[in-house]
Amino acid sequence: MEELYYHKEIEANIQSYWEKDQLYKATESISKGKYYCLSMLPYPSGRLHMGHIRNYTIGDVIARYQRMKGSYVLNPFGWDSFGLPAECAAATNKSIPSEWTYNNIIHMRAQLKTMGYSIDWSREVITCKPEYYKWEQWIYIYVYSKELAYKTKTVVNWCPTDKTVLANEQAVNGICWRCNKHISFKKLSQWFIKISSYADALLKGLTYLTYWPTHIKDMQRNWIGKAKSIILTVSILGLGSSICIYSIDPECLIKTSYIKISVYHYLSLLNIKKTVKEVNTDSLKDITELSAISPLTNIMLSVWVVNHIIKEYRTDITIGIPSKYIEDISFAIYHKLPTAIYISNKVPYGIPQRIGSIVNMLIKSNSCIQKITYCLKDWCISRQRSWGTPIPIYTHSKKAIAVSTKELPAILDESLLVNRYLLVARKRNVKWHKSIYLGKEAYRESDTFDTFIESSWYYVRYGCPAYIKDMIDIKASNYWLPVDQYIGGIEHAVMHLLYIRFYHKLLRDAGLVGFKYKEPVRKLFCQGMVLADAYYYVDNNISWASPLYVVAKYNSKTNLYNLFDLDGNEVKHAGIHKMSKSKNNGISPGKILELYGADALRLFIMFAAPANIDFIWNQSGIEGTYRFIIKVWSIVYEHVDLIYVLPFDINSLSKGQLLLYMDVNKAIIKLANTIEERLSFNTTIATIMKIVSNLIKLPKLKELDYSLSKEMLKLVIKIVSPFVPHLCSILWKELTNIKAIEDLYWVNLNSSYIGSIYISIIVHINNKVRGSIETSVCIRESLLIEKLYSYEKPLRYIKPNNAYKVLYIPNKAINILTLT
Repeated sequence: MEELYYHKEIEANIQSYWEKDQLYKATESISKGKYYCLSMLPYPSGRLHMGHIRNYTIGDVIARYQRMKGSYVLNPFGWDSFGLPAECAAATNKSIPSEWTYNNIIHMRAQLKTMGYSIDWSREVITCKPEYYKWEQWIYIYVYSKELAYKTKTVVNWCPTDKTVLANEQAVNGICWRCNKHISFKKLSQWFIKISSYADALLKGLTYLTYWPTHIKDMQRNWIGKAKSIILTVSILGLGSSICIYSIDPECLIKTSYIKISVYHYLSLLNIKKTVKEVNTDSLKDITELSAISPLTNIMLSVWVVNHIIKEYRTDITIGIPSKYIEDISFAIYHKLPTAIYISNKVPYGIPQRIGSIVNMLIKSNSCIQKITYCLKDWCISRQRSWGTPIPIYTHSKKAIAVSTKELPAILDESLLVNRYLLVARKRNVKWHKSIYLGKEAYRESDTFDTFIESSWYYVRYGCPAYIKDMIDIKASNYWLPVDQYIGGIEHAVMHLLYIRFYHKLLRDAGLVGFKYKEPVRKLFCQGMVLADAYYYVDNNISWASPLYVVAKYNSKTNLYNLFDLDGNEVKHAGIHKMSKSKNNGISPGKILELYGADALRLFIMFAAPANIDFIWNQSGIEGTYRFIIKVWSIVYEHVDLIYVLPFDINSLSKGQLLLYMDVNKAIIKLANTIEERLSFNTTIATIMKIVSNLIKLPKLKELDYSLSKEMLKLVIKIVSPFVPHLCSILWKELTNIKAIEDLYWVNLNSSYIGSIYISIIVHINNKVRGSIETSVCIRESLLIEKLYSYEKPLRYIKPNNAYKVLYIPNKAINILTLT
């Protein structure tokens, strides 16, 4: 063993050993349990940043721990490789997007391998490959045959910057999810999938997601938005027809001062056609001269087309209620509409206090009905992009006809993709656009799929990436599903995380996954984001400067510092944002890996903050984890050549030695609990660092001291190996000369001394913390309650002989609920 720690040589050798022996190739067997650990697949933007590193390190720590627990682990990886950046790069470089995409994948794959992740690369999925997207075309044809897909002309969310359509989930609050620019509305013929048909199933499925964060489930529940609505029929004066007004609050029907319809409503479409081609979201337009009489109040109500219908209204037409909603009162004041409604004694059905009976009378007179409505709208899957999966549809005699499954995949002609504007590039290319169907002229669909379709089913393809007989190998899906642990960002709460649940139900109904798997993911963890400073150029706020190349220069005239890039171009600070390609503020791991190595980076990224909390990147912190690794290396080096006369014997330890040994075992229990339940690693790592510091201070005067020190080192190396696998792989070999650490099982505590390990349990009385109690680990509930009676502080909150209920979380907390 070398005296000094050379991370480059060590990590390269260990990674070569792992790859040569295919240690992390997933296998399927009923002899042991399985564990499917999955991180959200990335877009191959060209380089990894610390946000990626955090996500995949969390997943790798979990996968390595579960492997040590004895499970067959599937830890796969793939690339969400269709998308706009490749299209733009191809247009700029006069090349084709696949060249840019595959080059990026090669580079990023190499970066991931240098991090030492235990990924099964034999199952790699690349979504832009025809052998992958063939099957999403196949399932779309199935969906179309079941009348769950349709094309209609509608006003859609349009991003003027990216020049493409956005689904409602991608345009929250009128902002494009990708470029953060304001959207506008545009009238186009678009393809939709009826996700609304699965609204109830998606809502019910939330009850099975026991191990999902509550706030994620609440976000999806609110997005689906099931509620009982009142639908009031109102006649439009001078139009000879009526419209239906929706409201989830019957009392609001009395308080309305105007009617508003969204740009999606058919009346809007008629008026937009006559007046404007696009409705900009920055303005509100009155483009009708329609009015109606309220059957409740006899008040004249003007009809307005607006660019917002707030989500609570769940429809394209509703009422303006200035007394309840800020948007409505602002609109009313601006357009000089009534902000309050005064009810006269001449209202047709009486006074507002009788609203319940009024609704019943309206229902009897066929003026009103009650109906279950949803906020969830059908998923617009058409995109006006070049680099995407072609929608497998022909237009023949003005009818949409699905491509035959025998013709799949419908492959995109990449020679057209030098021009990023698909509608121009494709429709002008007669050779591609025109085709023959049943001997007659037909036209290919020029739109491509929303890229969220690719990421909606990849989780199940990992089980059978090379399967060619069908979309999914049912045997493999039955073995690996559900995903045991999914790791990804909260920003996808009502996009990807909703779509993946929807697609799972589609696949189930198609007989491709088992019916016993009601949901695709058992446990979800949303990691915090890694943040960094972002800078934009003064002359062009769309162009972003990398924080790595920004310097501050003092201006003596203003007594302030100005910011410039290395070429002298002035930039402005845009604040601290999530690391991303779009803001060019991602910090690549390349330089850090060269200076400190993968293990130091892995340990730092897990130690810097709780895994579910955002943190601002600070490179100086990694120096501390690097010093810790050197400490561990040095202390093992001291023990390698020693010959121990006495074997380790716990019964021979002094009280001080026993307490130190118990600290290691407490850390083992804490880490197991952290990985299996809370995924908050930083406190456990801090405990391990403290143990190593104590080991260095441990007196080594007798053989027993070295025996204890070596035994503790072996335990420390085992429990820290999921975090720093390269270091622990070589240290274990040097320290023990036995079985490789990659083949070892997790530490099993000896039952003969487990009772002597003491932990602190938090005591709650009626949900309030009232103290803590020191007790042995794994104490039974009955013994813990008995022990509580000897502690004065908690018991003074419980009256004598008062009945109570006990909630006990083993080794963590106890909550006593009194009946008073």
